Amino acid sequence: MNPIPPAALAVIRAAAEDYRLITPEDQTTPAGVAARIARELVSSGYEIRPSAQSVVKAKPRSPTPRGDCPRCGHDYALTLEGRIRQHNKPGRDDPCGGSRRPPVPGSVTSRAHAASAA
Repeated sequence: MNPIPPAALAVIRAAAEDYRLITPEDQTTPAGVAARIARELVSSGYEIRPSAQSVVKAKPRSPTPRGDCPRCGHDYALTLEGRIRQHNKPGRDDPCGGSRRPPVPGSVTSRAHAASAA
């Protein structure tokens, strides 16, 4: 990772201080200070671009078939046998009576699983 050049740090500090001096305290926002810093960096000749390391990629959803619990109605992953996985009642610590039971008919979200069940 490349360290930020001292001159760029000086521009950042000055832009943040200018923002605090110019903007009334009740109107300051993190986005406002960031915009001021970006504007000052660009006007000072720096290029602003995201680092490839800073990009967070969303994890793809599991291809595991899902279905609605017949007891609590929430969507859960299914076991290999096509039953609702073990889970607790929503917002509670005790097990849901719909665990390990077949999902609500027609609620299975995986086409592959629905086709194999037919």
